[in-house]
Amino acid sequence: MCLLIQRLSLRDADSVARLRRAAYAEAAEFVVADPASLGWARADTMGLVLGVSTASELVSTMRGTILVDREDAVHTMECEFDVDRVSFPALLLGKGATVAGCQARGLHSVLRYLFLDAAAAVGIATVLGIVYEGAPRTSLMARLGYDLRPVQRHWYTDLLPLTRTIIGTLDAVGYATACDRLREMINFDALHLTIDPRAELAKTLSTALRDHSAAAHTFDDAAK
Repeated sequence: MCLLIQRLSLRDADSVARLRRAAYAEAAEFVVADPASLGWARADTMGLVLGVSTASELVSTMRGTILVDREDAVHTMECEFDVDRVSFPALLLGKGATVAGCQARGLHSVLRYLFLDAAAAVGIATVLGIVYEGAPRTSLMARLGYDLRPVQRHWYTDLLPLTRTIIGTLDAVGYATACDRLREMINFDALHLTIDPRAELAKTLSTALRDHSAAAHTFDDAAK
């Protein structure tokens, strides 16, 4: 079975929301506080949402969000953590979801690999992720070289954690090793890329930096 990897957009909103809700309903580490937060949002449009699809359905997805500076990181991630160890621009990977029947196929690792490879190519300084103590994904991130530290305080509006929340950070120096380890886990034979993730992330980064600069100039003008 051939699996297509593509950039998702608003036209895929229903499929993305359906997959996120189904996957998150099965999670043992948290409960969904706001089901509407799993639908397609402005963050999806402004970020880069990748998806893996069969001929008939979306089976895995992950979103990459550009974080321009420390204030942006704290606001977007809705938590306090050791942000001083993060270099910017950074990339937050989140909203990952895979259908139950495909969870053993490593599709989440495929998407993580594509994001890390693209991050290295476009100059992303740090990749981050919010994970939960005891979750399988947490141990995978540790094997990939992520630095894992607990959140100091959080005010999440989408999820209610049932275990301790952890921030994973991976600096650019670790991208190559992480990608090497992921390649050992992935079977690329049945995968077909319909887009260039590097080019897509470059466009997303450029837009985020441009919008941030425009907002800063607007604030400066208003303060004069």
